[in-house]
Amino acid sequence: MKNLSLDDLLVFIVIAECGTISEAARKLDSSPATLGRRMAQLEDAIGLRLFHRHRSGYELTRDGRCVLKELQPMTRGWQAFERWLGGRACKPRVRLCGDAWTMRFLAQRFAELSRSEDPFDVMFLASEARMNIEQREIDIDVRAAPPTAANLASRRLAAVAHAAFVHRDRAGERGLPWIGIEPDHVVPRTGVWVLERHAADIAAYAASPQTLLDLAVAGVGIAVLPCFVGDAVPALCRLGPVIDELTEVQHIVFHNEARYHPHIRAVGDRIIHVVMQNADLYEGRRCASA
Repeated sequence: MKNLSLDDLLVFIVIAECGTISEAARKLDSSPATLGRRMAQLEDAIGLRLFHRHRSGYELTRDGRCVLKELQPMTRGWQAFERWLGGRACKPRVRLCGDAWTMRFLAQRFAELSRSEDPFDVMFLASEARMNIEQREIDIDVRAAPPTAANLASRRLAAVAHAAFVHRDRAGERGLPWIGIEPDHVVPRTGVWVLERHAADIAAYAASPQTLLDLAVAGVGIAVLPCFVGDAVPALCRLGPVIDELTEVQHIVFHNEARYHPHIRAVGDRIIHVVMQNADLYEGRRCASA
């Protein structure tokens, strides 16, 4: 028997109990099109037609009623498992990923992303390398490029401007050294830009974005930072205009099916609201420290 999925059998049970695929989609936090496709795959896998499909709903065929009866022990077992799991009082997590600067910005606004009454927790995963949202390693990705995979959906956020920043006390000095990103680590575009233009003038290297910021605040030298980071630090000031060639547009990315889950949609909507409220800071048009 090919391609028989336990998950599809559970979906079959829910549709049979609900009677309509739209109600089942709401219960399963999925889309009617996805559930319809999965039921067609299940019928193909077991070689039986399970439903009469009407405009008013999904009606079990004779074979469908027989299958539902045979699955009753599994239904009871699943209900018992749900009761046991509910008794453990553990919340699901919405896994949010982005680069270190984005995660820092969003973590500082945690109260706008997570509420005490939420039936879920938010997990922050900072990674310069992309994690695999297609394989559901994460639920939401905030990145500087739109996705190309067909099973991913995205929305454009704000443009991220970058500039050179230095400690305010050193802003008038000539011949200031630069701070670089250690080449053996994952180097963002800003790190490459500094290495290509100022390698001979680098006084210190950082192995992480946070250390880069710490070195700049300590007055070590010039660091290239996103404006939404540098402009928000009172100890720093810009040394020159926005570096136009480093400007990049940020996108929020979801898996096509997972984005309908209410927990993921809620966090995604909140991220969009927070970022767009601060679009002028992202784009270098507002200094939060001023």
